[in-house]
Amino acid sequence: KGPFLTDFSHLLLPKPKHINMSTLAKSLVCRIQLAVNALSRRRRNMSTVGAAARFHAATSAESLPDPHNVSNKLDDETIEAIVTRLEERGEDPVFRSLFNYFDMIPSDARVLEVGCGTGVMSRALAKHPGFEGSITGVDQCIPFLEVAKKKAEEAGCDMSVTNFIEGDAHDLQTSLTNADLKDGFDVVVMHTLLSHATHPKTVLRSAAEVAGSGALLFVMDGDYEGLSFGHSEKWIGRQMDQALVEATFKRPDIIRHLVANIDRCGWSIKDSKVECVAEIGKHASYWSSFAECYAPRVKASGLLDADIVDQWLVDQAENIDEGKFFASCNYYTLVAQKQVNENSK
Repeated sequence: KGPFLTDFSHLLLPKPKHINMSTLAKSLVCRIQLAVNALSRRRRNMSTVGAAARFHAATSAESLPDPHNVSNKLDDETIEAIVTRLEERGEDPVFRSLFNYFDMIPSDARVLEVGCGTGVMSRALAKHPGFEGSITGVDQCIPFLEVAKKKAEEAGCDMSVTNFIEGDAHDLQTSLTNADLKDGFDVVVMHTLLSHATHPKTVLRSAAEVAGSGALLFVMDGDYEGLSFGHSEKWIGRQMDQALVEATFKRPDIIRHLVANIDRCGWSIKDSKVECVAEIGKHASYWSSFAECYAPRVKASGLLDADIVDQWLVDQAENIDEGKFFASCNYYTLVAQKQVNENSK
């Protein structure tokens, strides 16, 4: 028997003593329809299995690393693409809505942003109504920092209290000056950083080392394991979601693990917020630009066939035109406070 052959023997009915032809006809039609549906399902399942096999074969190859994790080693073209993405994202109202913790930052705080990128968050905080403190942004990518300084100056930020320096999030003490370390920072911000970090716990401990007594920590990141784009073909949609996550994030599920582990890193959670970032219908900017920026990396990684990725991008553009676009992911803000060192009491 071939994979698509169906056993129709169950359609044979025992001969009743009194045959009602109408009932018999209806029963036969119903059973035939069930058999046809079963055959159709088998064919679809075989198609899906074949596609899944091709996907598995593709993913068995070594994929490219999270670009943000190795931002200090990227080529100029990739850096330019990410800078464009970061700046466009920074102007997007959807993304800016995730700055909802700014009002919780003391107005005169000495703020350290770890993994500042092109300085989008730092600039936004510097211009936030009522904020009169200082901001130091740290990042490992020099081209990002050059953009950060230029954009901050263009935005009219007070550069005497806005500074951007090269450094490793895993070893902040080495990167910062003695003046920075003297009293410690009042606030540490990690805005979409830990999902890209090699060792998130080390980053959190490093931040605790340079934070002052009673300092606040704001960790804002997505639960990218739940990232989902709508697509008419379910298996294509699911595999593209998975490929985008794998190509973009070193630790896509980090936010799920912080609650159980952050207290081992010198911090105690005090509060949390959650926001579903979704775009539906014809209005899409945040997730559509995400797809355009990182889908090419899915192809370059060999996670999916190039023609599948290209068609997926075309389908998403058509979904926007037809008002059928859907993309969603939950973002969480964890507010923590530096733990009291028992030895300092």
